[in-house]
Amino acid sequence: MSARSKARKEFAKDQELAKLHAKKEASESKLAAMSSEERTKYKKRSRLIKVSVIVAVIAFFAIAATQGSKSVAATFTGTVDSVKVVNPATVNVTFSITNTSKVAGKPNHCMINVSDTGGAYTGFDSPIYDTELAAGKTLTNSLNIVVTKQGAQYVTQGTVTCS
Repeated sequence: MSARSKARKEFAKDQELAKLHAKKEASESKLAAMSSEERTKYKKRSRLIKVSVIVAVIAFFAIAATQGSKSVAATFTGTVDSVKVVNPATVNVTFSITNTSKVAGKPNHCMINVSDTGGAYTGFDSPIYDTELAAGKTLTNSLNIVVTKQGAQYVTQGTVTCS
């Protein structure tokens, strides 16, 4: 850093310090001009504002800390139990979803995919469950899935993934 830059920074610091001193003197002269009753009210209000700000900051950080902490989420695995042709474009899929964690949870991010071995005929669905599944419990359900290109008869495999 050059000497000129240092001098500018030092000058800026001195100006800022002078402003702070002037502000303090103005505040002190304002306080001196007040009656004792006004001064007491002013000091109480100042304390109240300071306490309010401190409480607000503590509350903000407490809320942020609780929202930032990760709670233990339930994890799920799934299997396709059977696939039956309903019509040329639709299969009925029976599947199971198991809560593999130690906490209850909703399996609301699951995807059921079906396809033939080559992947030319595919279909999927993502059911939404509003009820919690207890730890270690399995939910079995079935639903109809539309298969592309009316290839229901060619579907041979299926997967269930939950995230």
